[in-house]
Amino acid sequence: MKPDLIRYACDNRGVYNIPKYFAESIQRHKVRGVSAEDFDILEAGPGHESYWDAWTHVCDHATVVDTNCTYRLHQDGDQDGDLWLVPVDMEWNEDLDCWEYPFEGESFTGPACWAPYLIYGDASGLSAVDKLDCDNAADEMGQCVAAIDVGFIRRPDYGMAGECCECCEYRFQSK
Repeated sequence: MKPDLIRYACDNRGVYNIPKYFAESIQRHKVRGVSAEDFDILEAGPGHESYWDAWTHVCDHATVVDTNCTYRLHQDGDQDGDLWLVPVDMEWNEDLDCWEYPFEGESFTGPACWAPYLIYGDASGLSAVDKLDCDNAADEMGQCVAAIDVGFIRRPDYGMAGECCECCEYRFQSK
């Protein structure tokens, strides 16, 4: 199982205290890419003239190496939100507004009305042609594990060829 991201510090610590808290609480032998000088500046607190420059450098260059994973730092909201340790293999998904691992399987775009059948097996409301298209896709690609709304598409990969329709990206776990 892949490691998940870890909330290291909540924003309720305050925007000024998260960098200081990080420097004081992290096990330094697990951190790469941060100088002792940067740690010293952060521990000095927000009154130090280089505090925010040091914090920016730490966020941009630090990795935290644990036994099962290497993490990078991410702070929500440009230095005023929660501090996260994010596995280096995760990527930001703009459409879903979250971190996720890159998808390892097959996908296609098709009509959004297929989602109940491909995900839950509920064919009510589907035409015989749509049901057959869904069955053929599942036979070819495996089990559908996600349906992500992608809006109107003029030519989806499957179904309603040449017609603009509300679509989903259907993701299939590889056989």
